[in-house]
Amino acid sequence: MPKKSKKSKSRRETLKHKYKVVKKVKEHHKKLRKQAKKNGTLRKEPKDPGIPNAWPFKEELLQGLQASKERAKLRMKEMRERVEAAKEDIEEDVGFEEQDYVDYSVKAFYKDFAKVVEASDVIIEVLDARDPVGTRCKDVEKFVRKMDPSKRVVLLLNKIDLVPKRIVEGWLGYLREELPTVAFKSSTQKQSRNLGRKVAGQTMHQGSECLGADIVIQLLKNYARGQGGLKTAITVGIVGLPNVGKSSIINSLKRSKVAKVGNQPGVTKNIQEVSLDRKVTLLDSPGVVFSNVGSDGQAAAALRNCVKVENLDDPALPISEILRRCPPKQLMTLYRIPEYEHVDDFLEQVATVRGKLKRGGTVDKAAAAKIILQDWNEGKIPYYTAPPKRDTEVKGSATVVSSYSSDFDLSSLENEKAQVIDALEDTGMDDEYFETETAGEVHVDLEENDAMMVEDEEKGRGQKQTNQTDKLYNNIGQYNPHKAKSASKRKKQSADDMEMDDDSDSDFDFQEDALPEGHDNMYAVLEDS
Repeated sequence: MPKKSKKSKSRRETLKHKYKVVKKVKEHHKKLRKQAKKNGTLRKEPKDPGIPNAWPFKEELLQGLQASKERAKLRMKEMRERVEAAKEDIEEDVGFEEQDYVDYSVKAFYKDFAKVVEASDVIIEVLDARDPVGTRCKDVEKFVRKMDPSKRVVLLLNKIDLVPKRIVEGWLGYLREELPTVAFKSSTQKQSRNLGRKVAGQTMHQGSECLGADIVIQLLKNYARGQGGLKTAITVGIVGLPNVGKSSIINSLKRSKVAKVGNQPGVTKNIQEVSLDRKVTLLDSPGVVFSNVGSDGQAAAALRNCVKVENLDDPALPISEILRRCPPKQLMTLYRIPEYEHVDDFLEQVATVRGKLKRGGTVDKAAAAKIILQDWNEGKIPYYTAPPKRDTEVKGSATVVSSYSSDFDLSSLENEKAQVIDALEDTGMDDEYFETETAGEVHVDLEENDAMMVEDEEKGRGQKQTNQTDKLYNNIGQYNPHKAKSASKRKKQSADDMEMDDDSDSDFDFQEDALPEGHDNMYAVLEDS
């Protein structure tokens, strides 16, 4: 270690002292500014006086400055347009086309749906109590019976707190003529664990508690016992349209938030397995992607909350359907607006009252339409559909109900009225609800999707799939290093094969040339040696 000089001392300032001085100076300047502001002697920055009026050629100079500003704006606009065009070109090259995405979503839904049906012993189809016919898909029930007649289908009437009690009882009687039906209300509590559940004999104090969970669990356990009385493990698949409450039902049965929920369609992307107990396993599935939503098209899909408002071509189309179904007096009372004449007038008044304005003071009709659709789907617009009257008895309904009764022991549904329906909060204001027509039956071409999937699998066996490398180097004349490397490997491999073939064509005979005379094989040579 070198010795430290005693004659000279370094004049370098330590960093600790340097930063301390800087801090002291800042604090001092801050104190001076504060004192000057308090005394009124704080010096302000001099204001730019601009161009004096006596300046020669002032008008020409102002015009030149304005022209330069406009040119800068035009350059920024052109740059933004070029960026947007480049983004569109990239999306087209990669292949993210809208039609391809729609086809893929249908295929992906069919794959997940087929897996759920195949793995499940019991299928629970979730219906919205406000419009059970509009949220029921009979094609799904036919597909389940066609895949395996031994699988059981149970209807679950969810969101019973959004309709009057008499409507719930009417729909239960109507649907139970075809399949076992259970009334249910999902929990809307915010905590992640220990979700509330209504117990028999308990007066309901909170409107966010779950109703009907005990009856659903009892039915599933009755089926798990089987015919011989031995309790076996079963798998239960939860299916239904988007946003009917499939994930909320699983959370209510589990009493904890194990599945992601939301008021937008498409929250559940894939299959999720949840163990209710040792004997019952639940399967959460994505919403049914249907091919025909009725004569109203996107309007009917939006009223079912199966399509996001951002994806609608015309947000005013479902609003016009709501205005056709709802009494004007109730809408005027709900949104506190005066009498309206047409859809645009209604949207403008709602946007004005809710403060949804664009830049410049123009009303934002799309934001108003989003608010109205959200109120429709959340039940703030109180509507219901009445069960239709049957003219004739459903074919085979007695056989289905009797077979299901032996499997599920439907005698446990006798106490449902006391435990579930009577526990609903009775507002005593049925006049607030209004009756409307159903959105129509939902259809999905599951057989066509099945054939399409089989055809795609057969095509995919003999075709080479395109990857990202092929898409990056697909221009004419563009050098592809990966392709060139593979070509050189193939060329070298073919050259090696040709050399081996040449060697194999030589005149050398191992049996005659390699063995000594008088010996038939190598073993004899080794013995002599």
